[in-house]
Amino acid sequence: EDCGIGVTNVHRAGQCHVYDSLFRRSRITDIQFGNCGGWYSFRRNTSIGSNAFYLVGWIGCTGNITFQGNVIIDPVISNPIVVFNRGPVLLIDNVIRSRPEVTNGPVVEVWDNLLAVGNTFTVPAPLRSLERAIAFDNQIVPAESVAWEEPELPGFLPRRERPVFEVPRGA
Repeated sequence: EDCGIGVTNVHRAGQCHVYDSLFRRSRITDIQFGNCGGWYSFRRNTSIGSNAFYLVGWIGCTGNITFQGNVIIDPVISNPIVVFNRGPVLLIDNVIRSRPEVTNGPVVEVWDNLLAVGNTFTVPAPLRSLERAIAFDNQIVPAESVAWEEPELPGFLPRRERPVFEVPRGA
């Protein structure tokens, strides 16, 4: 909540998978990578009022990325998903509700190798790929018809009063 960047590998290489997370008002982006060359997946996340969901500038390598079942509500910028590596990018069953002042896409910008299936958008022309793209079964709906619920975060674990046993060194 209110982070600059929620999840990143910009300073270290490495693959990452982000599932079932809630991002609120990330000032730069919820997820940002500076290294690629592996498999990355982002599933069932919710982003509310963040500047962007996923921003990656030109890296020049491949990064296999799956966005599936994410709900992105009212991102500040008009294109909350930007992937400028060589892909492939799978965009499956996501919901992106743009702010009212955003009246046209792209909402998702990909350099190459985009497959978009079953996504819901609230502005026309939501997808832009500079090279290859396949898109089907995506829909554009009025913003007010997007039904979503903020996920309920788990509560704190109960405090357990348990005995503590000291274990001597070398035991």
